[in-house]
Order: sequence, then C-alpha cells, then structure tokens
Amino acid sequence: MMAEVPEPCSPFGYKDEFVNPVNEDMQCGICHLPMKEPMITRCGHHFCQECIKEHLQREEPHGFCPVDREAVDQYKDIFPNKDKERKILALAVRCGNEGCQWADELRLKEIHLGDCPFKVIPCPLCKVTMVRRDLDAHSSTQCPWRKLRCDHCQGQYPDCQMEEHHESCDGYPVHCDHEGCTAIASRGMLQDHKDNYCAKTKLPCYFAQLGCQKEVLRENLETHLLSTHKEHIHLLLNEIDLLKRSNLALKEEGKAKIQQIERTLKILMDEKEHARKVQMEEKEQAPKIQMEEKEHARKEDASRQPDKKEKCFKYALIAFFIVVALFVISFCQSRELKRQINEKEQASNGKMDEEVRALNGKIDEKEQALNGKMDEEVQALKIQTSEIREELKRLMDEKEKALKGQMDERENSLISKEQALNEKIDEKIQALTKKIDKLEEALERKIDESKQTLRKELNNSSLISVGVAAVSILISFGLKHISIPFN
Repeated sequence: MMAEVPEPCSPFGYKDEFVNPVNEDMQCGICHLPMKEPMITRCGHHFCQECIKEHLQREEPHGFCPVDREAVDQYKDIFPNKDKERKILALAVRCGNEGCQWADELRLKEIHLGDCPFKVIPCPLCKVTMVRRDLDAHSSTQCPWRKLRCDHCQGQYPDCQMEEHHESCDGYPVHCDHEGCTAIASRGMLQDHKDNYCAKTKLPCYFAQLGCQKEVLRENLETHLLSTHKEHIHLLLNEIDLLKRSNLALKEEGKAKIQQIERTLKILMDEKEHARKVQMEEKEQAPKIQMEEKEHARKEDASRQPDKKEKCFKYALIAFFIVVALFVISFCQSRELKRQINEKEQASNGKMDEEVRALNGKIDEKEQALNGKMDEEVQALKIQTSEIREELKRLMDEKEKALKGQMDERENSLISKEQALNEKIDEKIQALTKKIDKLEEALERKIDESKQTLRKELNNSSLISVGVAAVSILISFGLKHISIPFN
C-alpha cells in the first residue's frame, strides 16, 4: 500500500480553469493540482517545486518521498522536469474573469490578464475596484479624484477638491464687499479694484497733508474738491506761511549757532594765549631760580669751609659759566618755543578759520537747500493751485456747455412742438373753411331753388310775390347772421 500523502500548508499548483481534464501524471502528488515548476524525485514521482521543498523542510533532517516514503535529500535527489513543464504550459485554460470568453494556452494567460477587459482592477486614483473596460469612463467622468481644469485660473485640481479650491482661487469671481458697489472682480484683483477703481472706496482728500481731514467716496471726490476749493486754498496759504516762518526760524537758529561757535573759539583762543604766557614766564624764571639756588648753596658751602676759598672760587667760576651756558640754552629754547607756539597758534588759527568757513559753508548750503526746498514746495503748491483752478474752470465750462446743450435741446423741442401745433391748427382751419364753403354752396343752391319756385308762384299771384319778397328778405337776413361767426 502507498503511504498517505500529507496535505501542504498551501497548494502551489495551478488553480486555473482548464478547458479539458488534466491527466494525473501532470498533477502534483501533494496538492493534486496541475504542477507549477514540476520536479521529479529519484524514485520517479512528480511534485510542484514549492510543495516538495516545503514538505522536505518540514520533515528535516530525515526527508522522504510523500508517495512511497523513500528517503530523499532535497539537495541531491530532486530535479526539475522541463518536459512536463512544457506540456502543462501548452494546456488550454480559460480566462477566469466573469464575462470573458478567452481560452488559450496556459503560458499565454499572464499576457492576456495584462490587458483583459473583464479583469477587476482598482482605480489608480480613488482605489475603487471595477473591470478594466470601465476604467476609462470612470477616470474621465466619475472618479472624484480625476483632475479637472479650473475655469478661472486654468490650474488642474481633483474634482472632489474643486469647491475647496474655489474658496482660495485667485481667479474666482467675487463681489466687491464695499457697500453699494455691484462690481465683480477676480479674487486676486479685488484689492486692486478697491484701491484704484471702486467708486465706493473711501479716500482721503488730496489736501490731507495740509490739514483736510475729510474722507469721501471716490465717486464724490471731485464734488468735494469743487465744494471746498476755498478751504483748500486757505490751507495752502497757511502751509506756505508756516514754511516761511520755519525758514526764518532756521535762519535765526543758524545765526545763533554761528555766534555760539565764535564765542567758543574766542574762549579757546584766550585760554591758549594765557597758557602760552604762563609757560613763557615759567621758562624765563627757571634760570633765575636755578642761579639763586646755586648761589645759596655756594654761600652755605663757603660758610662751612672757609679754608677752601680757592676751590670754591673755581667752583663758582665753573658754576657761573654753567649758568651762563644754561641761560643761553634756555634763551635759545625759549625762542624756539616761542617760534613753535607761534606756528601752532597760526596753525590753530588757520584750522579754526577753516572750521568756521566750513561751518559757514554748511550753514549756507543748508540755508540754500531750505530755500530751494521752500521754493520747490511753493512752486509745487502754485502748480497744484493752478491745476485745481484749471480743473475747476474746466468743470465749470463743461457744466455750462451741458446746460447750454440742455437749454438748446429744450428750446428746439418747444419750437418743434409749436410748429406741430401750428400745423394742426392750420389743418383744422382748412377743414373748417372747406366745410363752410360746402355749406354756403348748399345754401346758395337751396336759395336758387327757392327763388325759382317763388318766381314760378309769383307769376300766378301777387300775394305770392309779396311772400317771395318777404322770404328773400328773411333769407338774406339769415345769411348775414350765418356768415358772421366764420368771419
């Protein structure tokens, strides 16, 4: 009897759906599936490579064949069977994906699965699983993570984040938040709209630096300038007056500083002169003091040693000559010191003069700069006032032209209305005159007819003649009364 074959931990053979039944000699002796990478043992049994390796590793160190339990060394007694592998790979299998009708050799299945339209795969963006043939439609119309182009900034963002992007998109149109402004601008240009174009933006007056504290809407700025031009001119004049006063104050301050510098220079010169005199006096008195001290020392020595007069006399002569030499040296030194002091004094005086000139030059430059600045500011203010006057004049001319145009239009409209009324009145008068002419013609015809009838009757009787005369009188009287209103 054959030994019971142990079950592997996991089957390694092919689990595909084969078109025809697979022969037993192509099935693994452990997992009983068509063999994957078939191996043959020394005893002639076939197994999957992974199945037999797992079995032998589990049974170490005494490996055996799982069919006949013959001892098998996994390094010496098992070999790959390429012939079996070729035959197994030539077997026909089905795709296995639901709805796919593909069937071909086993070796081609991996290639087919690489592009099988019925294979279930995840979307690379949202990870939702679907068959491959639906992936294009899903990626183009349904995937929430598909990239869409923003209509406002032309950037590409996921569909599920487009609304969040619109909340910060610089190209997204937003309404101006100024009260009364109906303009719509892109979010990135909204601040530029507020700063430069929005009619409802509050702006400081052009004369804010001169003291006008009013803030008006951009659309009312010209009206404000027109209505307050007198106050603005007054502010300009005040500013000019203030600049003039500050200029005078700066000039006075500069003069005061110059005077202070001159006083400081004079004090320094006096101190230097006093120090020089004290130094000269000390140097002149130094030889006298030295001679007095030596004379005193000589007298003391003479009193102590009266026997050494000759020696003292020699010493006195030597001392006298030394004193004379010292006096000459000190005199020369004093002259040299005087010369050096004079040179230093001249140098210091020159330096002080240069400093004073430099200070004067700086003060003059500052004064010229201030005067130039004042002149420029005054010129700028004059230009501004002239521009304001020209602007006011232009606005007044435009308003006057507009009023004249309106008056001319009204006058032309009144003239045209009057002409139309006159034409209507003429038409009505003509119609009335035509009616009157027709009435007169009718009356005349009737009178002629009545006259003819009366004449016929008058031929018959005299009474009738009298009646005819009366009727004719009455008719003529009636005609006169009828023609009066029309005249």
